[in-house]
Amino acid sequence: MGPLQYRLRGPLVYELFRYDTLVYASMPGAPQASGKRAVLTVRPVPGRTVETDVRLDSLVALEDTRLSPEAIDSSLGTRWQVILGPTGPMGTLMGGRRMIIPGQIEAIIRLLFPQLPTAGLRAENAWNDSTTYRIQLDAFEATESAARTSRSAVGGAGTSGLAVEATERLVRTGTAMQGGQPMTLQGTGARRLSYEFATDGWLTNLTARDSLDVVVAVPDQTIPVRWRSTLIARLRDIPPR
Repeated sequence: MGPLQYRLRGPLVYELFRYDTLVYASMPGAPQASGKRAVLTVRPVPGRTVETDVRLDSLVALEDTRLSPEAIDSSLGTRWQVILGPTGPMGTLMGGRRMIIPGQIEAIIRLLFPQLPTAGLRAENAWNDSTTYRIQLDAFEATESAARTSRSAVGGAGTSGLAVEATERLVRTGTAMQGGQPMTLQGTGARRLSYEFATDGWLTNLTARDSLDVVVAVPDQTIPVRWRSTLIARLRDIPPR
């Protein structure tokens, strides 16, 4: 069998989960926690060999999270586009909406298409890559830089695909306005990722765990925040051969 490369066909339906916990050093008490479940459809654009369309089809709050009907309605139908070559994205993720919830979902979408080795993915590969992209962090228009180290292996029992374990060093910076006052955000941390790929050329499972220490600065005050996130994607529907 040759090296694994991206070969998307037909629609792929993914079920996503996102859990966030924020602990504010200046605000003792229970952490601020939220959870969301979403469903995405990923499909190649007909007649365009490398263009892939992603659409948010479903969104619900989990546990004690509250999402207003307006927030859900304004998020559903959000679309993104990625130019996907045989070994990964060719350029940045496009589209989306500059809103909090689509921004949180976009963070998972970006992880659905990790960069593979230039010759394709085989067992026991090891490689490095890095990227910088814009993100929406609540009120902040921010930039995140990620430097990744990856290693592949044969998939677990009962699977014929490949597994990838990766770690990322993360740097986040951002700005926002609140009540006419400027705010800045700076943070560093790490992300641990586990991927599973089908031999046909697409992702079947993803789990990412983020751990960041962030400082939010407003005039005359700095607010340290411990930000922990778990991002999950599972392939739900497989296209027919």
